[in-house]
Amino acid sequence: MAEAMVDASVWTPLYPEAMDIINNSWGSTNDYLYDVEADLQNNYYYMFMPNLYQEIHRQIFRSGVVNVCGRGNDNDTKAHFPSFSEQEEWVISVGGNDKNGYKQSFSSYGANVDLIAPSDPDIINSISNNTTNSYEDFDGTSASAPHVSGVVGLMLSHIDWQPSTPNNLAPDDVEFLLQRYARDIVPDAQHQDYQVGYDDYSGWGLLDAGAVMEKIDRTQYIIKHVKTETQLPSNFSGVPKVSGSFTYSDNNMAYDDYQATVYEVSYSLQNNLNSGDVILDYWSLNSYTTLLDNDINSLPTFLNREEGQFISSMNNSTGEIKGTVIHLTQDGNGNPIDYWYPAAPGGLVRVGYTLHLKSDYAGLDENKENVLNISCFPNPSSNNVTVDFVLRENADVKIEIVDVSGRLVYESEELNYTIGQHSMNIQSNQWTKGMYFIKLKANEKSKTVKFIKQ
Repeated sequence: MAEAMVDASVWTPLYPEAMDIINNSWGSTNDYLYDVEADLQNNYYYMFMPNLYQEIHRQIFRSGVVNVCGRGNDNDTKAHFPSFSEQEEWVISVGGNDKNGYKQSFSSYGANVDLIAPSDPDIINSISNNTTNSYEDFDGTSASAPHVSGVVGLMLSHIDWQPSTPNNLAPDDVEFLLQRYARDIVPDAQHQDYQVGYDDYSGWGLLDAGAVMEKIDRTQYIIKHVKTETQLPSNFSGVPKVSGSFTYSDNNMAYDDYQATVYEVSYSLQNNLNSGDVILDYWSLNSYTTLLDNDINSLPTFLNREEGQFISSMNNSTGEIKGTVIHLTQDGNGNPIDYWYPAAPGGLVRVGYTLHLKSDYAGLDENKENVLNISCFPNPSSNNVTVDFVLRENADVKIEIVDVSGRLVYESEELNYTIGQHSMNIQSNQWTKGMYFIKLKANEKSKTVKFIKQ
């Protein structure tokens, strides 16, 4: 099963189409590979020990695949693979609800359950095994998870419908939106164990397909990724940090006690909103970032090597996002080392977040052929070529040109352009005769036109 999950999430020549959603209505019979109860009591010794389950969850998440898992039917809080993971956002963990909308009596709970969905045989029927014309009752979180996967499919098909924007909803976005628009189950005299907001019995509440689909209606709302690949400081002098002895391991460094310094870096990103856009929500895009999820103000004894970041401030113009970089300087035997993760000073890292916008500009991309207006002239040409393009929103624009073999012959600097028409003159006199492809990238959209060099 573990191998199948990874195969489904990764593009290979044998399987050229990776999955968008994986539904897991099964679970391991044993507890997770480390002592989860110790983890929940802030014993970090086992929490980051590399293991097979951890690598599988990470691979699926970093591949942009939504991983939906049934929580289990043992009415306990034990953590099992695959519905539990070290990083909460790696998995959408689904409990079951009864016909009245409360936790099903047998549904497992706690351990980062995200929400609950129907699992009561009184309201669910499914095609019987090995038949096509008869139905039978269907229950358990094996029924709950497919309900969530079905809603996720609706979300992706609604937002990711254009070939030029196939990844507008990342796994982080799907989980946040499902949680945000779940129907909260509030306590009453008969159900006093529930709490307003998150609780261990229902997570963030009852799956509400109508509410979440209404809030991503692309004629009214925009899901916008604000992200960039940027350099770390070349000199970390003055960067907030904490130093000490920490336990650490990753794929390059053996499990050991290291002398280390953890630096907290911050970046300010431009939101490039249109006039009148309203930010409803925002969240970190951890499936994209390469910075690490450590809090220098309350570090445990074991450093986290997993990707993560947090948003420290947000307004209509900019957002500030922070994450950490690790520098190991000495191993457990006192030997000096110089190991940086995820990158050394001056190296490249990725940062980003998602904005949920109410926008008067939503729906302007409904015509597939006019997502971006781009043309080039003269075409054919033996000398220079001018690229004209029209933007419907402020955008970071970059032009790449490749020949028929895929060799990059031209790449512009990424610059910010405002709404409207723009032109860029490109010298092509050094190129050999033949066909070229001019690709315009604007935020998360792109469009390509052909150009003939004579």
